Amino acid sequence: MKLQDKYKYDSTILGLENLYMVDYEGNFFINSPCIMATYKTIFTGRTYLLVDCSYGKNSRMYSVVLMDVYCEDYVIYLIVRDLFLHRVFNINLYIDDGEIIGLSVLIDMDFFIQRLKGDKYGVK
Repeated sequence: MKLQDKYKYDSTILGLENLYMVDYEGNFFINSPCIMATYKTIFTGRTYLLVDCSYGKNSRMYSVVLMDVYCEDYVIYLIVRDLFLHRVFNINLYIDDGEIIGLSVLIDMDFFIQRLKGDKYGVK
């Protein structure tokens, strides 16, 4: 069972504001600068690079697998597992005044490689 099924959120408002949507396949659209992925869509079971900026100038990077995502009370929770330490932790993104903000950036490596090749949108 997906956690989003357990936690209810106002899908109409967040969808109309183009902030957060879950599609019929269980993929997550999160319109935030904290998500660097093609069409701002992330997928469970996929590997991402996580840059944790909560340490100030001493940012930390992790290679993580996205386990699940859910939204509750205008907070989007991303549950990830570190590939090397096998530690599971949450990333919190906060919805405030029509923007989604957070202290971490989740980067899809395919998107990143496409951007390095010069594709403006990171789309294959």
